[in-house]
Amino acid sequence: MKKIVRLTESDLVRIVRKVLKEENYSEEDVKYTHPKSGESCKIKVALFKPLLEQGEERFHAVLVCPKYDEDMVTATLPVVKRSFEDVNNFICKNLDRTYEILDEMLSSKSDDIFESVENERFKVIDKPIKCDVEY
Repeated sequence: MKKIVRLTESDLVRIVRKVLKEENYSEEDVKYTHPKSGESCKIKVALFKPLLEQGEERFHAVLVCPKYDEDMVTATLPVVKRSFEDVNNFICKNLDRTYEILDEMLSSKSDDIFESVENERFKVIDKPIKCDVEY
């Protein structure tokens, strides 16, 4: 025997939001296409080593692009927070603005920086930035 269930629009919206909230928007890194090279880059979080050596943790947002057959830090974003989660949340909430800032930075510079993901200034964390659907 079949049952007919009547749903209001608000019921349907609530159900869809609940399902979407349970799933992450992305299990992969947040990607960005470099305006000069066309390379697919990743926005990552990195620890700032000079402060880490002094006992303080500061997390930065960095752009990591493939170069010379390895991932290299190509740009540092003006995002500095006290935890990985804080940087993650800030990037996700401001993703469109993050892309705009990267476009401005990378299209105006004549030379990009290329530092290994394990360099003197940064230790890139090998964990993707995950943006929930709510952002």
